[in-house]
Amino acid sequence: MATTTSYVTPGPLGYDTPPLPGTTETYTTTNTTPMPTTTTNNNNKGSDDSELRRRVQYLEERMTRTEPSGAVSSKSLAEAVGTTPSSHASVVANPAPLGLFAFGLTTAMLSAGFAHWTEPTATINWVIGFALFYGGLIQLLAGMWEIWRNNMFGGVALSSYGGFWMGFAIVEILSMSGVIGALPPHGEQLFLSLWGCFTFLLFVLSFGINLALVLLFLLLSCTFFLLAGGVPYNGTHLKAHANSQKAGGYFGVATAAVAWYIAFAELVNEVFRRKILPLGVFNIRTTEQTLPTNFARPDTL
Repeated sequence: MATTTSYVTPGPLGYDTPPLPGTTETYTTTNTTPMPTTTTNNNNKGSDDSELRRRVQYLEERMTRTEPSGAVSSKSLAEAVGTTPSSHASVVANPAPLGLFAFGLTTAMLSAGFAHWTEPTATINWVIGFALFYGGLIQLLAGMWEIWRNNMFGGVALSSYGGFWMGFAIVEILSMSGVIGALPPHGEQLFLSLWGCFTFLLFVLSFGINLALVLLFLLLSCTFFLLAGGVPYNGTHLKAHANSQKAGGYFGVATAAVAWYIAFAELVNEVFRRKILPLGVFNIRTTEQTLPTNFARPDTL
């Protein structure tokens, strides 16, 4: 029996967007194993148990066997269980633009204060509310929806930065209310540096997706390291620290601009159902054909 497996082009943060016209690739494999068939009697519990055991055994055999294309046929699995599997990506809207817009707006607001485009202290007070809900909660939810769509990279990235903004807001609120003291300079440097290291890991992984994400995570990692270098000591801001913080603000604004471009490009391409704004897709073919059939082949974000 011939089975057909389709790999579709993903969205800006990985394997998550329904295919655009002309972007679906089809691989055909041959399955020579017949599906077990039995005649069941609904009034006979022994027959029901025997039928269930046969189906479970068949599923185990199918899941441990590798097809010529390296993927398990979803059609065969559907026949085995008597249902047609549904793809989460086909029923859940692409959450990446929402998460990227939330991340970009909150980042731009805070970075404008660091760059001294606005008054820093007043800017932080305004940012707290947006960091808690738009950049925090909304972005966290977008990351959870990415995971629901089988996009682990997008889920890890959006959920992590959503948690970052929520944590930032909580710490600022507790500090302003006097519940906790200010974070020591070395502790704040460590905090920002660790986020810079985490972002650098995502930067490396983004080479498997597209150029837009590479630029985004490169700028963001530089932002964290520059802000770490701009932490004042004992309430005094040396010139070098002030320049580093100001540079971090400029890099943060650039990061927000790239995030908004990716989000807007994804929306435009999805609304008009064709590629209008480029994302710089890396056409890398490695072992993606071994992924389950509800994953898409990585060509875009």
